[in-house]
Amino acid sequence: MSAVKFIHSYENNQLPPCFNQYLKSIQAVHKYTTGLATPKKFSLPKVNSSQGHCSLKFIGPKVWSETPDHIKFRSHFDFKHIHKS
Repeated sequence: MSAVKFIHSYENNQLPPCFNQYLKSIQAVHKYTTGLATPKKFSLPKVNSSQGHCSLKFIGPKVWSETPDHIKFRSHFDFKHIHKS
Protein backbone atom coordinates (compact mmCIF):
# COMPACT_ATOMS: atom_id res chain seq x y z
CA MET A 1 0.00 0.00 0.00
CA SER A 2 1.41 3.38 -0.94
CA ALA A 3 1.68 6.19 1.61
CA VAL A 4 -1.05 8.16 -0.20
CA LYS A 5 -3.44 5.18 -0.14
CA PHE A 6 -2.68 4.64 3.53
CA ILE A 7 -3.44 8.26 4.44
CA HIS A 8 -6.64 8.24 2.34
CA SER A 9 -7.78 5.05 4.11
CA TYR A 10 -6.80 6.57 7.47
CA GLU A 11 -8.74 9.74 6.74
CA ASN A 12 -11.82 7.71 5.80
CA ASN A 13 -11.67 5.40 8.85
CA GLN A 14 -10.99 2.30 6.75
CA LEU A 15 -8.03 0.98 8.72
CA PRO A 16 -7.99 -1.31 11.77
CA PRO A 17 -8.67 0.42 15.12
CA CYS A 18 -4.98 0.20 16.11
CA PHE A 19 -4.36 3.09 13.68
CA ASN A 20 -7.01 5.42 15.16
CA GLN A 21 -4.42 7.67 16.85
CA TYR A 22 -1.53 7.00 14.43
CA LEU A 23 -1.34 10.53 12.97
CA LYS A 24 -2.03 13.99 14.38
CA SER A 25 -3.98 16.58 12.47
CA ILE A 26 -2.68 20.13 12.22
CA GLN A 27 -5.66 21.24 14.35
CA ALA A 28 -4.63 18.84 17.15
CA VAL A 29 -1.07 20.20 17.22
CA HIS A 30 -1.86 23.93 17.01
CA LYS A 31 -4.33 25.35 19.50
CA TYR A 32 -4.80 28.40 17.29
CA THR A 33 -5.87 28.83 13.68
CA THR A 34 -3.03 28.56 11.20
CA GLY A 35 -2.98 28.82 7.44
CA LEU A 36 -2.37 25.08 7.32
CA ALA A 37 -5.27 24.21 9.63
CA THR A 38 -7.59 22.93 6.95
CA PRO A 39 -9.29 19.55 6.72
CA LYS A 40 -7.19 16.57 5.69
CA LYS A 41 -3.80 18.03 6.75
CA PHE A 42 -1.49 16.23 9.13
CA SER A 43 1.42 17.32 11.26
CA LEU A 44 4.89 16.04 10.45
CA PRO A 45 6.41 14.37 13.51
CA LYS A 46 9.82 15.47 14.75
CA VAL A 47 12.41 12.91 13.70
CA ASN A 48 16.11 12.86 14.41
CA SER A 49 17.33 10.01 12.25
CA SER A 50 17.31 8.87 8.65
CA GLN A 51 15.17 5.94 9.80
CA GLY A 52 12.59 8.40 11.14
CA HIS A 53 12.53 10.22 7.80
CA CYS A 54 11.69 6.89 6.12
CA SER A 55 8.82 6.03 8.48
CA LEU A 56 5.21 6.01 7.36
CA LYS A 57 4.38 8.54 10.10
CA PHE A 58 6.72 11.01 8.37
CA ILE A 59 6.39 10.10 4.68
CA GLY A 60 2.58 9.74 4.76
CA PRO A 61 1.78 13.32 5.86
CA LYS A 62 4.58 14.71 3.66
CA VAL A 63 3.29 13.05 0.48
CA TRP A 64 -0.33 13.73 1.47
CA SER A 65 0.38 17.47 1.75
CA GLU A 66 1.65 17.39 -1.85
CA THR A 67 -1.43 15.53 -3.12
CA PRO A 68 -3.92 17.81 -4.91
CA ASP A 69 -7.20 18.44 -3.07
CA HIS A 70 -9.30 17.16 -5.99
CA ILE A 71 -7.76 13.74 -5.32
CA LYS A 72 -7.91 13.89 -1.50
CA PHE A 73 -11.65 14.48 -1.45
CA ARG A 74 -12.58 11.60 -3.76
CA SER A 75 -14.56 8.64 -2.48
CA HIS A 76 -12.61 5.57 -1.45
CA PHE A 77 -13.91 3.69 -4.51
CA ASP A 78 -12.80 6.44 -6.92
CA PHE A 79 -9.49 6.85 -5.12
CA LYS A 80 -8.60 3.17 -5.48
CA HIS A 81 -9.05 3.39 -9.24
CA ILE A 82 -7.08 6.62 -9.64
CA HIS A 83 -4.13 5.62 -7.47
CA LYS A 84 -3.26 2.13 -8.63
CA SER A 85 0.19 0.99 -7.53
